[in-house]
Amino acid sequence: MEPQAEEAPRLLEEGRAAYAKKDLARAEEVLNRAAQIDRSIPEIQHLLGNVCQDLGKLDRAISCYRRAIRLQGTNAEAHNDLGTAYFSKGWHEEAAECYRQAIAASPDHPMAHANLGQTLMRLGRLPEARRHMRAALRARVRSFFRRLLRRP
Repeated sequence: MEPQAEEAPRLLEEGRAAYAKKDLARAEEVLNRAAQIDRSIPEIQHLLGNVCQDLGKLDRAISCYRRAIRLQGTNAEAHNDLGTAYFSKGWHEEAAECYRQAIAASPDHPMAHANLGQTLMRLGRLPEARRHMRAALRARVRSFFRRLLRRP
């Protein structure tokens, strides 16, 4: 690996640490540098999207999420997060499609089901919304019991 290519994963980790500490300005700065070095790492694009969304930079967040999805189309989290950005802009049909893509990639994704249910309620599609809210609840309960059974 070239020295500069090694820099992008290091900056990604630094960006993750800054994001975990809620230092959004630092996370944005570091992740922008990482993205300039290597635009082919989907995790950089996805995390930069999260940072931008948290900063209220929805258009930039949407661009980052789309880039992450182009690089890794089965990333349920990126589809779900793109949906939340669309929902924040009031683009409910687009948000619903993103949540459906997240569910296609990860059928037991509780947040994608809950987000889709909420979006469908906003769109007035109550029977379909209820199905997804129930699916979210079932997924959360399954996850809870899996964690409970894994405890020593």
